[in-house]
Amino acid sequence: MKTFMLNTLDAPENMQPRLDSIVLIRNWYRYMPGCYILVAEDQTTAQQLAMSIRSRAEGVWFVVAEIFSVAADGYLPGAAWTFLNNPRDSGRHGTPALRSMENLLTGGGNISGGIMGGASSDKDSLF
Repeated sequence: MKTFMLNTLDAPENMQPRLDSIVLIRNWYRYMPGCYILVAEDQTTAQQLAMSIRSRAEGVWFVVAEIFSVAADGYLPGAAWTFLNNPRDSGRHGTPALRSMENLLTGGGNISGGIMGGASSDKDSLF
């Protein structure tokens, strides 16, 4: 799994449902207003994530960049560092086998919405 940083001016109540609907985003953690750590599969690029976010948040300012935990430093809550250093799939969009089946049935691309949907409550409890 890879990690990315997303910074946006969009309000959490708008952005968080958008993030939950993007199958490329396997998990996320909001550590400050408008600042998220995103988890995606190894083959995912910042450009793919940006395209998916842009399609759901037209006109919203944001930037996505890949983060390498060995090259990251700063002062954040311990839970943010744990999330960054140990990226995990939330399971909200199903297993890799199920995603492959969905891609076959839909012709590939992003599927809007997830199988389980919604962010877990501990992700957005800091602010």
